[in-house]
Amino acid sequence: MKDARLASQLVVGQYKPGRIPEQSAFGPIKDDPEEKFYRISFRYYRNDLCQIKTLLKNRGREGLNAIKKIGQSTRRTLYQNGINFYPVQNNGAYSILFARLPSRDVELKEHKLQGESRIFFFLDEDDMFQVIAITDIHLETEKHR
Repeated sequence: MKDARLASQLVVGQYKPGRIPEQSAFGPIKDDPEEKFYRISFRYYRNDLCQIKTLLKNRGREGLNAIKKIGQSTRRTLYQNGINFYPVQNNGAYSILFARLPSRDVELKEHKLQGESRIFFFLDEDDMFQVIAITDIHLETEKHR
């Protein structure tokens, strides 16, 4: 049977002051969710609300450009790439956008293209952009017509 005092000396004898063992210095490399590129889905897209055909020249181009920027963005770079979004409440003219969503808890957002044109979307649990509608008339003002 070994002396317990000797066992503790062996452990202390392996320690080298000033150096961290290489195994401790490097942990497993994990993907940073902030650096993950967004993916875009039209799974919940509302064709009945689609106004892509009526987008004027610059607005159509701006819509396509916004979708391209989203696909080339991460959480960290989305705002820098010019994609600003605002929350949409489930009331008034906006309530039609919530009709076919997977849950009532979805945080719907809108990105303004130009003029009254908008892209409505939400981010799912996998950080996928779920595009709901692309409109040429701002829904809030459309209800007064």
